[in-house]
Parts: sequence; C-alpha cells; structure tokens
Amino acid sequence: MYYGVNATEHIERTDNLKLRYRPISLSMYGSPDDPRYIAMWQYPNTTGYQWVMKHHTDKKSYEAWVEEWRGRGYMSTHVSATGPADKAVFAGIMEFRPGKKWNQACHVKNISDFVKLEPAGNGNMYSNTPITGLSMYGTPEERRYCVLTERNLGNHHMTISTKTLERFRETLRPELLKRFWRVSRLYLSEDHMITTVFVDKSIGRWTYAVNLTKSELSKKIKAQEKKGLRPNDIQGGGTGSNERFSAVFTELLTPKPRKWTVTGYMRNEHVRDLQPDIDAMDEWMRLFMQKYGIRQAQLAAAVRGTISVARGYTWAEDDRAVVDPSDVFLLGGASKMFTHAAVLHLMERGKLEPSTRVYPALGYTNLTDPRAHDITVQHLLEMKGGDDLEVSGDPVFMFDKIAMSLPTKGERSATVRDVVDYMAAQKLDFEPGSRVAHSNYAALLLGYLVSNITNMDYYTFLHANLFKTVIQGGIDVRPFNNLATNHAGDRIVQESAFSGQNPLKPLSKSMIPMVYGGDGSVKNESIATMSLIASASSLAISAWHYAALGTTYEGSVEGAYTYVSRGSDFDWALVFNTRAFNSSDDKFRRFINSDIKKTLKLLRGAQFLDRLEKIGFSLK
Repeated sequence: MYYGVNATEHIERTDNLKLRYRPISLSMYGSPDDPRYIAMWQYPNTTGYQWVMKHHTDKKSYEAWVEEWRGRGYMSTHVSATGPADKAVFAGIMEFRPGKKWNQACHVKNISDFVKLEPAGNGNMYSNTPITGLSMYGTPEERRYCVLTERNLGNHHMTISTKTLERFRETLRPELLKRFWRVSRLYLSEDHMITTVFVDKSIGRWTYAVNLTKSELSKKIKAQEKKGLRPNDIQGGGTGSNERFSAVFTELLTPKPRKWTVTGYMRNEHVRDLQPDIDAMDEWMRLFMQKYGIRQAQLAAAVRGTISVARGYTWAEDDRAVVDPSDVFLLGGASKMFTHAAVLHLMERGKLEPSTRVYPALGYTNLTDPRAHDITVQHLLEMKGGDDLEVSGDPVFMFDKIAMSLPTKGERSATVRDVVDYMAAQKLDFEPGSRVAHSNYAALLLGYLVSNITNMDYYTFLHANLFKTVIQGGIDVRPFNNLATNHAGDRIVQESAFSGQNPLKPLSKSMIPMVYGGDGSVKNESIATMSLIASASSLAISAWHYAALGTTYEGSVEGAYTYVSRGSDFDWALVFNTRAFNSSDDKFRRFINSDIKKTLKLLRGAQFLDRLEKIGFSLK
C-alpha cells in the first residue's frame, strides 16, 4: 500500500509488485500534469486473475486501451481520472474475467445519465445496478464522471450520494440506522466533494475517516491496524496543502459469503407421502431467494388450524440470524386479516352491523362531503368507502403531512384520531359502494371504530379476543413500532434501501429508514392496516379461524412482503423480510406466474404442481 506518490514512483512500484501481487484499489488525483497515486496490493495474488494497469493517459488513449483488453476477455475493475474536463487524464485496472457482464463510461455529466437511479430519500439515490467504480473530475462548473458497473447477480442493493464535507455526516445517520448497511466507498473530488456508496453486504467490523491530511492518514492506518482493521479503500483529492484523503477500514477485504439454511418441521400424519415434494419446495425457495437476494423467509401450511408444514429459510451471512419457524416478520397489509376478524367478532356479538354507518357511529356529524355520512362497515370491508389512494394519496403514509396540518403545526406527531379527522374534512373520490379501490385507510378506520366501540386500545382488544383464544397458548402477533433502537436485536431484519422524513418528529426534518416510519407512517397508530408482526405459522393458523374460504391477503410495505391464502383443504402463508425482489415495482404474482412456476415444472414436472397443492401451496 502507498499513497500520495508521484507517477514515477507509482510506476516503479507497480513494476516491482506486479509478478506476485494483485492491485485491489487505485486512486489518481491532483494536477493532470503531475498526478498523485494511491494503490493497495494483495499478496499473494490468491485469485489467480491476470491483470493489466494503465497509468495517466488522455481519454482517447485510455478508451482505446479499455476496448483492446475488453476484446481479450478482460473487465475493468478500477477507473480513476483527474483534471479539467478537456484536459483530464485517466488510469485504470482490468482483470481477465471472460464472460463477466460489465459496462463503463467516462465524461458522463450526471451519474443518472449512465445508470438508472431513483430517489432513496435523504438526498441519496438508489441503484439496482451495482456501481463498482466511480471517479469525479472536471471543475465545480463542469463536473464529469467515470462510472463502472456490473450485472446485478443476486439482486444486491446500494445507495449513493454526493455531498460537501459539511453535509456528509447528515447522510450517514439514516443510512446507518438500516441494520447491516455500511459505507463501502468514499470517492473524493479535487474540491473535496464526497461521493459515498452505501451497501448491505457484511464485511465484519468497519469504520471510516474523511478529510485527513497525509500525516493524519498514516496515524489513522496504524491506529486501526491495532484494532484489527485495515484499509479497504483510500481515495485522494487536492494538491499541496489542500491534499486530503478519505478511507474505509474493514475487518475483511471482501464481503462475507452467504449460506443457505432450512429449518422447521412437518407433521407426518398430514404429509407422510410428500417428502420429495417438500424437498422440491425447499429447492424452489432456495432458487427464488438466491435469485432475488432475499435473506430471510418462512413458509407454513395448516390443516384446520393445525400446522402441517413450518419452514424457515435463510440465505444470509453468518452475522444474521438463521430463521426459525417461530420468528416474526412485518406483515404489511396482511395485518388487515385481523382487523376484519375483529369486526366480525363484534358483529357476532351484536355490537356492529354491516350496515352500521361508520362516521356517525364515531360521533362525526359535520363532514365536508355529505356522502361520507353513508359509508358503512360493509363498504370498508369491501374497500368501497369512497377513498382512492391512486387519486388522493394514502393517508396511512401521510402522518407527517397531517401533523403539520394540525393547529400544533408539527409540534407533536399525528395519531390515528388525527388521520380520521383529516379524512373527515376531505372530499371523497367516489360514491361509497359504487366501486372498489384499494384502501389502507378503510382498515385504519375500522380499527379506530373497534377501539371506540369497545373502549379498548385496539391491540389490547386483538390480544384479548383473538390472539389468546385462537389456539391453546395463543399465537404470537405483536405490533411493530417506529423506533430503530427497539429493533437493534431483532432476529428478522426488515430490509429496505429507502429513507424518508421521521413522522414522529415532523418539525425536525430528520430522516430515518422507511422501515421505521420514513415512509410517512406511524407504525403504532397503523396496527389495523399494516404494522403487525407474526410468523407464517401464526398466519396459516389464523387464516383457518378468521379468513373466508378462498380469501387471500397480501402485504407489501418497505421491508416486508406477505402472502396468506385460505384454501378448501389447506391454509398457507409465505413471508419475506423485503419486498425488493428485483425492482421496487415488481409484484409477487409476476414471479409466481413466470419464474417460480417455470422452475417448479423443471424440477419435478407438471404433476408436481398438483401434488404441491395437496399441502396447500397452490400456484393458481
């Protein structure tokens, strides 16, 4: 490893090291006429990869070099550039990796011109295409980028942001509240803009440092080595007294591998002849989770409220929990199953009717839209209550906005009562009962109605009247809350790359992961519609007791995807710790109807689908 050396020394060292070492990091910075180099080398070259390196050269010569070696089966692994856009010089490393899919471009004006990016909150951008190399050059008035990408095998996730040193730390907190996320790279420009790359790949213990002088970097390296950490990447920027460095220190040089694990059990009296099919189902889950990078999942099937199959699936690093069938996952919209059951419970006891008009029952008499007086319990159960989230937005994810609309102007967070008040003051999107429109607010309003009629906290009512009575000993269904600190020890990590404003502190403008409310929801107030947690086994058991025959419940929120089915013979549930299967707008049924169904047919033939339905896993 060396840093801050001139081109002559860099070339001499490269010539001395190239026979036994492999370069694993390269940064060139400073004046294009007299650039400085940082390089890290691995000894011995355990990968066996052949490699070539290009030193500072003009853009035309550099691109010709890249294309020449691309044609020989080499791929670019590192790229660096410095200087004004019209006088920049370039350097890079390429390794022999025939068949690898990669792409690279320099002189890019905006990263998003080369890679599809979407806002991830906190000023960050999300990329489903891994950016494996980046260099910012040019001037503040005319910035340019070199961007290197690879094919996203395994559906890895990353976010990226470019900030001044002063704003850099603002970026860190919400990103690092996402468990197991870390800083991967701290790319540095000549004017000390920092482009931070965050990833969710485990690499052991790690830390970072920015704005270091050369002597400070030397001291930092020695101090971190005493702690068992070594530089994983060092970047430089500036010249003379303005020379600065950023560095990432890690316990391991490469990310930890993932391991596939299956846990759980089967009840032989239900599935004694289906062991080959259970094995094939496990294989299907392995293929699916590995393809889409899902770390934690469960599947359970039940016969008349008794579990027949309960499986826990893990495709994760060794610092994450191996999923047990008893672990609990965020349910998202599948939480509505219990809200509907609570309403039915009250109907059976004569405390509610399908025709009960909801707002009058809650004491609302002065509604902005007179049609809202006629919204009934049945309308809400059927999602015909007059609100359409595609038209007017989803109030369940507008707690921050609603808090700011209150007389307190955001001095406190909004409650479910505030949301109901807010909606009572809005015009409806359609005549109640005239059509169906997906509505999270419908379940929220029903939960508020249950709480008011029973004079009980909603979750307390559920626990006393549903969860404790379902089976002997009850089922484990709990509320999920917003505070990230309360989830630091959770066995199941609800994974999402996205962040947003904290609805618990509307005035602060502070950012938090969407999983913990950055999506605009206050989880404790949204139990009735999307923020319960439970195991797949609890869901399969509950489906028998509380769901109508042929009913399915799906839940899709940041950090969770859930599917529950009530069948004629078996009831089953499937839960994942993420909904980011391939991109944010992919839906579970797309995979069911294409990749998964195709995979199952390849595994066991078409008859396997019929046999699999015998244990409740219908793909129709």
